[in-house]
Amino acid sequence: MTCGVCSSPHHYLLHRDAGAPSAVLTPQPPLSDAGASSAVLTSQPSRSNVCVAGINPSHSVSVDADTDVALKESLHSVNEDANYGVVLGTTRIHIADIAGQPQNCRAVLDSGAQSSFITLDCAQRLGLRRNKCPFTVSGLGGEVVKNYGIITCDIKPCKSDVPSFVVDMVVVAKVSSEMPNISFPYEVVEEYKRFDLADPLFYEKSAVDILLGNDVVSELIKDKPVNIKSNIPNVIETVFGYVVSGKLYYDSQLTSQIFHLSVCEEKSLDKTLHDFWEVEELPCKPVLSPLDQLAEDIYANEHSRDESGRYVVPLPFVPETPPLGDSRAAAERRLLATERKLARSPVLQQAYNDFMLEYEKLDHMELYTDPIKIYELKTITYGVSSSPFLAIRTLLQLASDEGERFPSAAAVIRQGIYMDDALWSCETFSQACALQDELRCFHLTSGVMLIAKITWQTLVHVAFLPRSS
Repeated sequence: MTCGVCSSPHHYLLHRDAGAPSAVLTPQPPLSDAGASSAVLTSQPSRSNVCVAGINPSHSVSVDADTDVALKESLHSVNEDANYGVVLGTTRIHIADIAGQPQNCRAVLDSGAQSSFITLDCAQRLGLRRNKCPFTVSGLGGEVVKNYGIITCDIKPCKSDVPSFVVDMVVVAKVSSEMPNISFPYEVVEEYKRFDLADPLFYEKSAVDILLGNDVVSELIKDKPVNIKSNIPNVIETVFGYVVSGKLYYDSQLTSQIFHLSVCEEKSLDKTLHDFWEVEELPCKPVLSPLDQLAEDIYANEHSRDESGRYVVPLPFVPETPPLGDSRAAAERRLLATERKLARSPVLQQAYNDFMLEYEKLDHMELYTDPIKIYELKTITYGVSSSPFLAIRTLLQLASDEGERFPSAAAVIRQGIYMDDALWSCETFSQACALQDELRCFHLTSGVMLIAKITWQTLVHVAFLPRSS
């Protein structure tokens, strides 16, 4: 990225006039490894330093403009005039978990919130029962915040069992970013050593588990804020100890610009695409409903094969269903109406009779009994709700039974079927012909009629016509 003002390798928002004096900061001794880091913008053309939090850093962080690692920079705010940062009061508290044992958690006090909140991770760690939240949670601008229920917590100071408070907390994914979001100079931290602090490591940047809202904050504060110095945050006495809260002013003589940025490593396009397909991918193992599982159990336990290789399968009736009742009279009325319709069209009547005779000749039905001939069907019939399941399930059973003899055809049946068609591709024309011959062999060994044809070069199209019982 090239600046449109000076043509240096940085974003134009990071440009400063060449005549402006550059500020070089002397790093302060680091407070701890967990402390926040910040940096200021310098006038070096080959590197662009970004200020993450504020002035007086513990150590400086710089980002090469021509580095190999792709960085995504999201500009939150630019402030050229302000010379202070805001510190929110944090405290350590004990919360009783489901076993009654105290768990040490970090909380931030926020009198601007109407409710108290807890992160999902912390709520799961406590193991407390969650109930449905009876209200909608919204943030700045009325933006609705997703919640995961509400829990009731018993909180108390870390150094004492009293006082204790029962607080309802809404479970959310995250209550805030890591705090504090500014760096404390060493000499500022020393000013607070004489107080019994509610969060002794308030200056170290770390995660926040809980946000205590005004439903409980008003009961926690014991006295008005104590001013130590005009340019550092106040301390407020609470039942948990003193919390540090307020403005931290920087050295006004430093003429540097403050840029609040979030910098993170960007995923490669290949990894992003891979993650997308993982999300969109269908589950490897289908989830069966109770009725689907019942149909599968009935099929697995009761199917068989006759001497010719054809499959004999059971109809998966739903248990405890009411009887069909007397439907013979309605069936006779429909039969007579069909005969009257056929009598008016001899061609259609002959086609109907030929179809029925072929059905009987193929042993797909047999004569039952009365003056009106009643046929009892012996094969899977179109229109029955279980017919699609039985047809597809029989094909899968065929692939299982004959997979060793015909591995390529079995792979097509398992992976290339949709309804009564299958689509499969081969690398060469000869492979497609061999697969076609193998699929046709299924017709000779299983009683399942397969019609295989090569429709376009090396593309094999297979139509499955079940002939099984």
